[in-house]
Amino acid sequence: MPKIKVPRKNISLDMTAMCDMAFLLLTFFILSTKMNVVEPVAVDIPSSTAKKEVPADSLMMISVDKEGKIYFGIDNQNQRLKLIDLVAQRVKIPLTDAEKHRFSTLESAGIPFGQLKMFLNKPGDKIMKDQPGIPADSLKNELILWVGLAKEINPMLRITVKGDRDSNFEHTKKIIDALQSLNLHHLSFVTNLETKPEVRR
Repeated sequence: MPKIKVPRKNISLDMTAMCDMAFLLLTFFILSTKMNVVEPVAVDIPSSTAKKEVPADSLMMISVDKEGKIYFGIDNQNQRLKLIDLVAQRVKIPLTDAEKHRFSTLESAGIPFGQLKMFLNKPGDKIMKDQPGIPADSLKNELILWVGLAKEINPMLRITVKGDRDSNFEHTKKIIDALQSLNLHHLSFVTNLETKPEVRR
């Protein structure tokens, strides 16, 4: 008896919903991803066993490299725009709107007031190179004004200090002295987490 051949049917799947889902996920990841920040200097931070994490929002970051150059930044771009506007008024620097906007795109900067206009007109990524650092000496301490005006804009800013492991403590002490002169005594140090040594009994 001959076998009966069952006709094969092509199965078609509607992929419209899958495509929509893929594009929604792609859009979400693009919008929620924070790009790597280009910093003016690489800071090799020391390690510690402290596990407390500093919240990522409302953050003021003061960095010092191994040569003792000090850099300052706050995490909110709108607040950086307000900050540079206040700095331009107080120090009387004739900055254009384009120069102020350029500063607001920098998450960290180490530029003295006298060179601010020149640095903000450098092309491309050259603004990130060869920054001389913010003066924080006893005779000329511009860091105090940066910190004071930033706190004026957002009093809730958390102060963090990021120091290079090879830098002299005297450079970090300048930052602490500047903060104390503004009656700011609460700050955090950025470190790498290392495992606690085992206690032998």
